[in-house]
Amino acid sequence: MPRGSLIERLETGVYRICDRDHHCREVQGLWQARELVRELELQQQLFQPCTIAGEE
Repeated sequence: MPRGSLIERLETGVYRICDRDHHCREVQGLWQARELVRELELQQQLFQPCTIAGEE
């Protein structure tokens, strides 16, 4: 799970997923909730700053 992310069960079969910037979505089912967390993790990795070898 990405740092700062939250997955919360609201009621039977309904989950709220919030990213580290507090943007939240509600989904049906644990599988869908886990998939959304996985997508958030991939997006977070894409937008993290990186250095190119030889550049500072």
